[in-house]
Amino acid sequence: MSFEAYTGLRASQQAIKDGHNNLANLNTNGYKKLNSFFYDLPYKDEHRIGEGEKAIGLMQKGTGVAIGGTSSDFSSGDVVQTKGNDFNTAISGNGFFVITKPDGSIAYSRNGQFMKDSEGMIVTLGSGYQVGQQAINIPDAGATEFTIKEDGSVTAKIGDATQDLGRIELANFINPNGLKRIGQNLYEESEGSGAPIFSYPGEEGMGFIKQGYVERSNVDPILSLLEVVEALHWNGFNQKAFEIYSEVMKKATEVRV
Repeated sequence: MSFEAYTGLRASQQAIKDGHNNLANLNTNGYKKLNSFFYDLPYKDEHRIGEGEKAIGLMQKGTGVAIGGTSSDFSSGDVVQTKGNDFNTAISGNGFFVITKPDGSIAYSRNGQFMKDSEGMIVTLGSGYQVGQQAINIPDAGATEFTIKEDGSVTAKIGDATQDLGRIELANFINPNGLKRIGQNLYEESEGSGAPIFSYPGEEGMGFIKQGYVERSNVDPILSLLEVVEALHWNGFNQKAFEIYSEVMKKATEVRV
């Protein structure tokens, strides 16, 4: 019983951590809900009920629960309009923004909070990572009416002429749930996700870009709070079972002495 209760404690504590992390990121734009999944451990065969021809079934003993891993819920969050930042973008549909880190490695995100850095390059807000595998630069002199079209095309008006500055690229995966979280609302590919499929908005099943919008977290606060409460109850039951087993074993030891 002690081992089974211990596995239950570990699993319930993981569920509590997931719930707290989800609630903590309730207002993190582009955040995707994190879930752990569990499975029952192997069973031990004890004996059959009855003997010989009268045996009616096999008695089995469970050995507890195991944490199978974590997965991300990539359902879309609400897409809301923002004011004062023409660089904010949201993906309406499938796909991830392609982000180039300072070391040249590629990451992926659903958070489209972008800005222009001191060199005129479009980068992620906060971390300052380059958006896209190819940098998109905005000229310093006289660039106005900055526009990101639904297909990802980026333009700016310079004088009387409209200049093409580049195009925002998206990526998708056969199994997005296999992506590895690395923090800062970024993901990396893994063996579980498969290789990225690069394309542009509106092509090959990719979603479209909405300028002046951001995608909110997809965490449902009420449901997540209920899940935390349920996990706390689950944790309490397993803790109580562990305490009862410990007390029983203590008394058994005292009787033998």
